[in-house]
Amino acid sequence: MIEIDYKRWGILRSKLVFFGDDLPTTEGYHFVIVENCFSKLTYHPFFILREKNNIIIDLTKEIEVLFNQMTKMRRRVIKDGLKMDYQITHQEARLDLLREFKNLYNRFIPGKGATPIVSLNHFKALLPYMTIFQGKYEDRTLEIVLLVHDGQTVKDFYNVRDESLKGSKVLNCIGSVLHWEILMYFKTLGYRTFDLGGVVPSRPAIQDYKLSFGGKVIPTYSYEAALTPMAKIIGKIQQISERKIRRFCHRNL
Repeated sequence: MIEIDYKRWGILRSKLVFFGDDLPTTEGYHFVIVENCFSKLTYHPFFILREKNNIIIDLTKEIEVLFNQMTKMRRRVIKDGLKMDYQITHQEARLDLLREFKNLYNRFIPGKGATPIVSLNHFKALLPYMTIFQGKYEDRTLEIVLLVHDGQTVKDFYNVRDESLKGSKVLNCIGSVLHWEILMYFKTLGYRTFDLGGVVPSRPAIQDYKLSFGGKVIPTYSYEAALTPMAKIIGKIQQISERKIRRFCHRNL
């Protein structure tokens, strides 16, 4: 389990939990968020429960089994990609790497309907539990993947790639190679579970990509509580602001 305290928007004391087995105390907090629970937790009236289906890969399987459970196309792309001169690196998260990720994310992700990253506050608090994988080709960063992990479970937290090269074979292979290297890295460390993220019916290309790695689709549960009047007001303001930012970014692409 990962449990961190951070200041939401720099002012509101908040708690963020991953892979929790119980809901944490709410006393003294404006917000408490519990993400990626693999079973329902004891009901608590302050929390809103959200359920979604995530793609989970069992890292206890043999390497050959992990590879063969992927679709034929994904295996082929990985084999082709491993022949290319990619520079794949993994590092403990640092603030300069997070800033590089943020710049790339905010350059390309709003065009896909996501909200740009404004603050790195909760990213900074997660630094002790985060590893960054980076894929380059000829010293150009093609893709960055942020992963959070607790010794047993690793989650694909955020990732982004350089969409200016969309359609090129160089870019088409890098994501598959990166995720294969990530699986092998955490398997070697003795991790048991890799969470590739949720299925996305509204974005079939992303959903098909995730499913092609052969994981099992299982329900996961998240809980969020806005616990003070100030938190509830600012939360509403944030929702409105994010919608306006997404519309603005989409219009200006």
